[in-house]
Amino acid sequence: MDSKINSLDFLSDTLGSYDPYSLRILVNKTYSEGLEGLSGIDSFNKRDFATLFHEFVHQLQNTSSIVGFQQFNAMVSVWHNTRNISYDSCDDESAYLRQEAVNILQAYPCHKNIGPQKKNLLDITKIENLEDIKKQEFTKQAIKISYSYNSSHFELQFGIGEFYESCADVLERFFCMKIKIDDNDFESNSIPYRIGESIAKEIYPECSDFRLIILLLTALQHASPHQMFIFLIHTYGKNFVDDEFVREECNKHVKDLVEINAKWIAKTSDMINKGFPFDDPYLGDVIKSFDSAINKNLNSRMVTPFIELDFLMEINEYNYKEKIKLFIKNAGGSLIYAKDQSNNSPGKVERIVIGNYESIYHNHKGWLTFNISLFLTMKNTKAIIAIETDHNEKYKCPVFIYCDHKNKIKNCNYCNATPYKYTQPLEGADNCAHQLALFKTDLRSHYRNG
Repeated sequence: MDSKINSLDFLSDTLGSYDPYSLRILVNKTYSEGLEGLSGIDSFNKRDFATLFHEFVHQLQNTSSIVGFQQFNAMVSVWHNTRNISYDSCDDESAYLRQEAVNILQAYPCHKNIGPQKKNLLDITKIENLEDIKKQEFTKQAIKISYSYNSSHFELQFGIGEFYESCADVLERFFCMKIKIDDNDFESNSIPYRIGESIAKEIYPECSDFRLIILLLTALQHASPHQMFIFLIHTYGKNFVDDEFVREECNKHVKDLVEINAKWIAKTSDMINKGFPFDDPYLGDVIKSFDSAINKNLNSRMVTPFIELDFLMEINEYNYKEKIKLFIKNAGGSLIYAKDQSNNSPGKVERIVIGNYESIYHNHKGWLTFNISLFLTMKNTKAIIAIETDHNEKYKCPVFIYCDHKNKIKNCNYCNATPYKYTQPLEGADNCAHQLALFKTDLRSHYRNG
């Protein structure tokens, strides 16, 4: 994790992105004649739907897997323990737990692999610690992968971030094939997107896309998915074992991996519920709802472990639009922000919610408050939050682009540089999300209110 996290008004130059700290998707729409007057995902062309599917795969990694639950738990831990430290700077236990959570989060982003890029599979020459992995001696550390390119030798790191992208890329390409979209213009780079497939084809050249997807989705239910994936490729990379047999065996593996972690998941959820004993629609209820949704998705994985593959097997070029809406809705919904790259609406970002009305993504102010609360406690790795900072510090409200509160209209300068200067929130008033987040992040507010 960097010394500070990106503000949520960051719209990348790529086709899309998913932010695990805000659980939101961004889609940069590509132009398609005939769709200009439409809104929501009805305005998406085939390429945009492929981007949406790729990013929603990342959301499922975050909200329906063991490794994703571990990340969510660490995020909440950083927020909780930073509050404690700001209230009592001598709270050594909270300082230790906060650093432990920070260490967990540091393992998730992609590494800055600086080797040369290309558009197809890598020529893998060596996998570090392969013998240990084959013996199931796993660690959470990234694995060093050696590869050859133009007769030169390079190395890269294959960790959780690279595994996530490898998995999403394989699934997206299968999606594109099913809906008959020519993906050559948007072919992904080998690093990080095709590292997983390159490893699989080095170990087992005849590995089918079906088997590759099964093994990637199975590995997702392990705390070290990148190492588990390599183990599974070695275990099931055999010509005399058919794909359906592999699926049946991996069904059992997913169920076992989720059940092994059941007590830890239940204990963590219990701590979250005890931490927010009262109704709190602008933060506590949001965190509890995300926790509940992840629990529900994990339980569903034990019955239908490969929902992404099941979805892909039933779509075609005629039904994919309705199918993906239903797929997202059944998995708990999603919050999508779409920007038109055609410059027809420069700077405009459309908010799209898919899900039932009880979905947490319909609680817009609660979602904004949740994001700002995380920002305040994670924007640096020291035990300092905005409440304690020098008020000469300037930062833009991290949800500025998504907010339509009256404060933004009346005093935009505060929002752009000093949002902490707004008054404390008043009970029953129309408080903005930053006012609420700042108040809730200060543990002294909790004790002042009994």
